[in-house]
Amino acid sequence: MKVLCIGDIHGRDDWKDKVNYALTHFVNKIIFIADYVDSFDIDPCEILYNLKEIIEYKKKYPEKIILLLGNHDYAYVFGYSNISGYNYTIQYDYKQLFQENWDLFDIAWVILLLKENIHYLLMQVYLIYIIKIT
Repeated sequence: MKVLCIGDIHGRDDWKDKVNYALTHFVNKIIFIADYVDSFDIDPCEILYNLKEIIEYKKKYPEKIILLLGNHDYAYVFGYSNISGYNYTIQYDYKQLFQENWDLFDIAWVILLLKENIHYLLMQVYLIYIIKIT
């Protein structure tokens, strides 16, 4: 099985041509490895639109596309604004989009220690998915 992994999107849309070509020519699965949001040089509305397009790809190809969530994505879902690039102006739109499509994303539990408190933070585990696929 051939797999294409695309990580750290951060609002960029250069994945589209690669995904379209890969799906029609040489891969069985495409894994988006998290961090769809937060960029210092891309407009937040463009980032939101790009994330919506990625979600639409998952809906169109549910057996071929795997979406993982990363620390930037979780920051909006759970309100952790201490992530670099966190954008307060569009935080509610990001949060709503992630929550509305929560079932489309694959996740694993990780325990993270923050400021003497234990917080349970959902994070991606890359190897689990790669091993599961091969």
